[in-house]
Amino acid sequence: MQTYLSKLKIIMLCMLFSLTSYANGGDSPPIDPNNIKMKCFGTEPFWSFTMSKEEFVYETPEIKKTPYKSVKPRLAQGLPTGFLMVFETHALKKTKNKATLVAKKNPAGCSDGMSDKSYPYDAVLILHDRVLSGCCDNQ
Repeated sequence: MQTYLSKLKIIMLCMLFSLTSYANGGDSPPIDPNNIKMKCFGTEPFWSFTMSKEEFVYETPEIKKTPYKSVKPRLAQGLPTGFLMVFETHALKKTKNKATLVAKKNPAGCSDGMSDKSYPYDAVLILHDRVLSGCCDNQ
């Protein structure tokens, strides 16, 4: 049942990010799935999810640095490498906290809603019982 729900969750997220554009777009360099280095973030509420080869870290103004296991992304078949990536991971502390992050290349650019800056990826983070949206940038 748990595996079914995980797969259903991913399918629903992919539907949210309807794959209408296959262009790479943007000025960011292509992502190497074997060496991820990205920072995803959102505003209202403020959150960040930093990803590197060593670990992933979730942080908010209230919650300081919760480490998660670094994992390779699942890539969408039939799309350019790095166009749509799904990361499923769990906290390194002895908890049952899981996180799923979906990052989709946005040729038009993702806006954080607070600045004029444009970021190359849209992001959805499912964390515990919350669903957060935002942007991602290569680091």
